[in-house]
Amino acid sequence: MSACAELSTRNRALLEQMFAPDAYGRACVRHIADGVRFRLIGDTLWSGAFANKHAWAERVFMALPRELVGPITLTAQQILVEGDYACVRARGTALVRNGRRYDNDYCLVYRLAAGVIVEVTEYLDTALIHHAFAAGEAEAIEPRPVPNALARFAAVHPATYVSSTARHEDASSSAARAVVTQIFAAAPGTWLEACAARLAPRVQAEVMGNGALSGRYDGCEALREGCFAPLAARLDGGLTLVCDALHVQGEWVWVQARGLARSRQGARYDSDYCLLVRVVDEAIMELIVYHDSARLAALMAM
Repeated sequence: MSACAELSTRNRALLEQMFAPDAYGRACVRHIADGVRFRLIGDTLWSGAFANKHAWAERVFMALPRELVGPITLTAQQILVEGDYACVRARGTALVRNGRRYDNDYCLVYRLAAGVIVEVTEYLDTALIHHAFAAGEAEAIEPRPVPNALARFAAVHPATYVSSTARHEDASSSAARAVVTQIFAAAPGTWLEACAARLAPRVQAEVMGNGALSGRYDGCEALREGCFAPLAARLDGGLTLVCDALHVQGEWVWVQARGLARSRQGARYDSDYCLLVRVVDEAIMELIVYHDSARLAALMAM
């Protein structure tokens, strides 16, 4: 077994333990470094970049449950690991104090070092947050922090914050990496066209969320006509996606990317994406897109 495979196995076991039934909360605290860098995408009352675990916990992790009736549960649906990098798709269920459901889809991207999580980026349905936590029609509930909430937990300090550079180099991983890398090397403004050119005729795609363009698409033409074409019609100059990180496990690739675009009305449409892509025979057979759904809804409403 290669060094990357051994590391992937250990980190997968850690994540499986963290997402075990009824274990997520306390396991999160035990496995995330005190100096973790945490970012939650979007512009919601929970969004932001946090410099350490305590700042994140006080603003989000310990404050969110105070706005809920009962616990929030997260159930992992897919775990992908390449060495010290991982991506977990999860389904969350909860009930807000205002009586609204908060059942969200999450994509959690992790960087680990020395067996501890040192960086997290959280992708989710941002439009749902605006809806679920609205007070009345529009006024957001201000989360109430819980000072020193982590004081009773042991500190988590990894031996190093430097992650391993080990990568999967088997044939399927290398082929998948090459295909997706080529798509992200497309000329500015042509990402949709470059992606469409690599779609298998029977591709299965899903745009996460419950808003504009969200849903499942069965086949290349359905995805082109139902998602890509309506999005392109609202953009001036096409869509550019800049790859910030790309990792592979077998046929699956997950990509963290920044979208750069402008609406036909002249407004910026710059968004965050995490894409999960399954590549078979140099074609995309599955595509799952996590994005800032509130920002897309605003664009489609123009």
